[in-house]
Amino acid sequence: MLTTAGMVAAAWFCDLLGGAPALYGTLSVLTSAAAALWVRRADLICAPIAAPIAFATGLVTTDGPVSTVTELALRAPWLFAGTLTAAAIVLLRRGRALLRDRLRRRRADRRARPGTTG
Repeated sequence: MLTTAGMVAAAWFCDLLGGAPALYGTLSVLTSAAAALWVRRADLICAPIAAPIAFATGLVTTDGPVSTVTELALRAPWLFAGTLTAAAIVLLRRGRALLRDRLRRRRADRRARPGTTG
């Protein structure tokens, strides 16, 4: 929801500046990164999915549904950049969480078996 609200606000702001597709794309990448960083650990998969939905929703609010399809085609590199940014951050967060869990289990196993070394 916050990603969508951020992109709607970005679309309105860019519309005030006469369109500014590069600014809208940059704000999209930043919003996608923020969503991937702030989402709960249990909902990590939602960030890369929410990024393109929020991008399109922002375009619909300013361009209308008919020209949104054209705008999505023209701004596809920004859409992909935001989605890939969110996916990369989510993969890094998930990998770090798995590593942390594995280390925690290993420490718990060592404490459960006193007298072993390793």
